[in-house]
Amino acid sequence: MSGDNNLSSHHPPTGDPLASIAYSAFFQMLRSLAHEIAKVPRPISVDVLTMREIIRYFVEERPADRAIDHGALLIRRGFRTSGPINRRVTLCFQVFLDANHVPCQGPDGEVYGRAMVVRRFDAELKAHLADQDLVIFQ
Repeated sequence: MSGDNNLSSHHPPTGDPLASIAYSAFFQMLRSLAHEIAKVPRPISVDVLTMREIIRYFVEERPADRAIDHGALLIRRGFRTSGPINRRVTLCFQVFLDANHVPCQGPDGEVYGRAMVVRRFDAELKAHLADQDLVIFQ
């Protein structure tokens, strides 16, 4: 059966030199895109995000990069989860910034920090955030 398959997954079409070039360029672009997608971190799912956890992360998970000056929590509220439950969640990005408020990156170009899908905040963090979308932690 496998010999009857006319769709080749890795051999360029024969006969047309332009098609061969396009085929090669397409798969090179696809490999590059797959590499970039693989670098995007999957968000952590958090039922209750606490002020204690935010501070713990900034203190204990701080990379050994001298450019880091402070941290930030960026919040995007009002997303709905997919699936049968369809809950409202908040996307949170916790990052380390330099003195100019620019996200710091590692040698591989990846931003230091984490992405989280948060169901709710504890009372202390909720009070600290108020209705802000960006909070700086010094």
